[in-house]
Amino acid sequence: MDDRTKVIASGALPPRRCGRYELVSRLGAGGMAEVFVAIDRAPGADTRPIVVKTILPHLSSDPEFQRMFMAEAKLTARFDHPNLVRVLDLGRIDGTLFLAMELVDGCDLSRLLRKLDGEERTLPLFDALQLTVGVLRGLHHAHTFPGANGEPLGVVHRDVSPANVLITRGGIAKVTDFGIAKVEQEAAERTQAGVLKGKLRYMAPEQLVRGPLDARTDVYAVGMVLYMMLAGRHVYEGFGDLELIDAIRSGGFLVPSTYNVAVPPELDQICEKACAFDPRKRFQSAEEFAKVLERYASSRLSLRTNTLAQEIASLAPAVSGEPREESRSNSKSSSSLHQLAPEMATALAEIAKAFPELPKPRKS
Repeated sequence: MDDRTKVIASGALPPRRCGRYELVSRLGAGGMAEVFVAIDRAPGADTRPIVVKTILPHLSSDPEFQRMFMAEAKLTARFDHPNLVRVLDLGRIDGTLFLAMELVDGCDLSRLLRKLDGEERTLPLFDALQLTVGVLRGLHHAHTFPGANGEPLGVVHRDVSPANVLITRGGIAKVTDFGIAKVEQEAAERTQAGVLKGKLRYMAPEQLVRGPLDARTDVYAVGMVLYMMLAGRHVYEGFGDLELIDAIRSGGFLVPSTYNVAVPPELDQICEKACAFDPRKRFQSAEEFAKVLERYASSRLSLRTNTLAQEIASLAPAVSGEPREESRSNSKSSSSLHQLAPEMATALAEIAKAFPELPKPRKS
């Protein structure tokens, strides 16, 4: 959601508390929450900075939202994987819902991509693959997380995008905001008829038409994120919402090498498979996708680079004290909440009509 960096001389707040947490500076805000760097002031607590996300009052006061938020947050707090941002604490203080999470010393992928775009360059191929594999490993942990009966709970992130991929100074990708998109979407749908929630440029076709979602929905989004890193732009860059939906419906897909000749045919094919309209034609799990990328990288040792740490180091100091709005593209095609115009509703209905009945993912 935001850049989260180790702390903050500028942008400091007047003394303010959220229970045991002292809110040191404001990192950003969106339509759902404010995000702060904080210190745990409980006796004997680790005093290293963390992140506290406080849910906005109009949502915190909604009993059904409270129920959904706590259920999702309790689940994600059980995740334990190096490629997922750890949830440290959650609860309600003076009527305000909050999450306390690890603070990632680095920046988000959207910030890195904007920097590279401004310099008219793209990430080295190996670095793009390394980040993508990390994201997929974290997602696979969540997708296969077992319930009490030992069977996977069927968790789907729903909102994978560059803004929700944080990168440490060491170049490790960490996925954040698990489950929050689901709660926010369901809350919106209870109060606004005809509302589509999400970043359209990363939403799989089945998500656009509110079809059944599974791990392959996140595979599609990761494929689009990989495309961004390889091509230096989105496959539907500059499209308005209706244009984007029409493009998805028509199955038009220009491979990354269209925009970056350094991308080899094998990676074009991998991206195209990950972003297939029909989930049955995608990689069937995040793990399968990750293994394909790892095999490709290991077969091309000449690709190996180690620039991520340098790239992040050049960005992190610049944003460390910079309060800013939630990371969102200004493109029309990445609306986060909008009413569907009649022509968009018609286009989505046509996608839904053409969409296949989906069996469960096959074993990879």
